[in-house]
Amino acid sequence: MSKTILVTGATGNQGGAVADALLEEPGHWRVRALTRDPGSAAARALAARGAEVVGGDLADAASLRAALRAGGLPYTFLRPTTFTDVFVMRGAAVGLGMMAAVLGRDKTLQMIATRDIGVFARMAFAGRFPEQALELAGDELTVPQIAARTGRRYVRMPRALLRAMGAESRMLFWFGESGYAADIVALKELHPGLLTLEGWLKSRGVDGAAALS
Repeated sequence: MSKTILVTGATGNQGGAVADALLEEPGHWRVRALTRDPGSAAARALAARGAEVVGGDLADAASLRAALRAGGLPYTFLRPTTFTDVFVMRGAAVGLGMMAAVLGRDKTLQMIATRDIGVFARMAFAGRFPEQALELAGDELTVPQIAARTGRRYVRMPRALLRAMGAESRMLFWFGESGYAADIVALKELHPGLLTLEGWLKSRGVDGAAALS
């Protein structure tokens, strides 16, 4: 009997990756996709692939109670690091300049492809990591290495300007002070297809040399 999995934010980056990974094994999982707009194109596409689309919002407790069918379930915490996607989005050069302010040239930043978050979520639903917390990363690079792979040019932002952003800069300074600590070697053993930034770029057909900004 297939398990029913409620995927919140099913039309977003993380939730969408989880829904995709589960729908790749038809008959094994029943996907209940929670989205604020069941009539959106993305929600309709999920329904066409076999997901049960339900309306709901994480800020609306009643909608969550309606979408859930059991309590007291075993847990697994998946803690994804920085998304690879952010390095090719509009404004990526600004983001790299902010990262350079806290990481310098030599400290590395861990990152994960959202597709791989979905794969690890599917493994968790299969009972692979009962009552564990797992940090997820597929690559670890310095800012100059990220820029070289993505073709982004950047200017290092002064730290004083970054501090002027107030509380919003707290996460960025945390990257420089401690940052993520995912065991990429162990994760690769669990998921041999785990993507590096370069591998993710190739999978998306992104040519770093042509992506200069």
